[in-house]
This record gives sequence, C-alpha cells and structure tokens, in this order.
Amino acid sequence: MLVLVILVEALILLVVALSFSFPIFVIVVVVVVVVVVVAVVSSVVVSLVVVIVVVVVLVVVVLVGVVVEPVVGMIEIVVVVEVAVAVVVAIVVVLTVVVVVVVLVLVLVIVIVVSATFIMPSSHGLLLYNANFRQ
Repeated sequence: MLVLVILVEALILLVVALSFSFPIFVIVVVVVVVVVVVAVVSSVVVSLVVVIVVVVVLVVVVLVGVVVEPVVGMIEIVVVVEVAVAVVVAIVVVLTVVVVVVVLVLVLVIVIVVSATFIMPSSHGLLLYNANFRQ
C-alpha cells in the first residue's frame, strides 16, 4: 500500500519535472527523495508502535492469565487474547491509513510550494513580463 503510494507520487512528480526545465527536475528529485525518506521513517515509526502495543497487550494478557485464570477459566482468557489481537490489528490499519494520508498531503504541499516558488516566476513569466515591458 505504502510502496504503491510512493510510486504514484514519484510518477506524478516525474511528469511535473519533465514538463519544466532542468533545475525544476533537480528540485523535484530532491522532493521525491524527501517524500521517500518521510514515508520510510513514518512506516518504521508505525512498526515500532505496533511492536510496543503487541508487547504491552501480551504482558497484560499474561498478567490477567496468571491472576484470573485459576478463578475464571481458560475460555475467558482466549476471548481476551482474541480481543487484544483484534485491537492491535485495528490500530495497525488506522495508523497505516493515517501515515498514507499524511504522506500524500505532504507531497501535495511540497509540489504546490515548489511549483509556486520555482515554476510560476520561471523563465516563461519573466520573458512575458520583459516582452510587455519593452513594448
């Protein structure tokens, strides 16, 4: 999912880059690198969070099992484990979606800023301005 998003963003940025001059291309390559780094870092963060959550859930389940098991029974513990796993899976899905959305928004913002800063006042605009000014 995340790889697909990165590839699509890279493709969009490549098209933008090719439709403008070489310096813009260099800038867009830098933007792509930044986006990929952000995506990788954020996915690593998500993985770490997931690992921490799984460990915490396992510790809680073990503690509950040690304390409650003699009193209650095995069925309740199985239910607790299943609920814990379901919660972890839900958290992973939500975090992944959040990361993808954040990366997409970052890319859009970067592309807009780059195009507003470098493409709009680029040679075309200046040439038009100079031509009008000379007349």
